[in-house]
Amino acid sequence: MSSSAQVQDIFKGNTQDWSKVGGPAGQIKVINRPAVSGTHQTFKEQVLRGGEFGTTPNITTLDEMRQLPCCKL
Repeated sequence: MSSSAQVQDIFKGNTQDWSKVGGPAGQIKVINRPAVSGTHQTFKEQVLRGGEFGTTPNITTLDEMRQLPCCKL
């Protein structure tokens, strides 16, 4: 599997353990920027090729920018 396919599978929730992509065993925890973020939209278009982020329990999509440590207002 190519690395871009692995990234897609991680962000779609199909791969939830690092051991599936060559790392040591352990849960992958995905934190997505809010849907209104340009980064979020660009990632969907460029990496997920228009697909959606997964909704598995290991994936969290923040509701707003204030939840990001770098962006506390």
